[in-house]
Amino acid sequence: MFEVVISTPALAVSHIMLEAYKKYILISLILHGKVAAMPKYTSQVVGRFIKPLSQSYHELANVYTTNNTEDLRLCVSKYSDTFMRDGNMGLTKQVVSSLYKKNI
Repeated sequence: MFEVVISTPALAVSHIMLEAYKKYILISLILHGKVAAMPKYTSQVVGRFIKPLSQSYHELANVYTTNNTEDLRLCVSKYSDTFMRDGNMGLTKQVVSSLYKKNI
């Protein structure tokens, strides 16, 4: 579902696209253990401008790939205000939980 929102043809990144992309990153980490690549038919404008607007989520994804739960907890603490403001703290906690399960 988030993939559809992100890949909608556009000339600019909307707030809805940005919020969907943030959730897309978190859901990808929970389900696949990595950020799934955006579809090839995604607008170049979206691909170019959406990543800098979601830097904290990309940092979380990079830390997740190291499989270090302590570093992930520190990253979540560092950006907790951002995750709370975006309404994604629940998903972020599930990302941490999924790393524990993955490491077992």
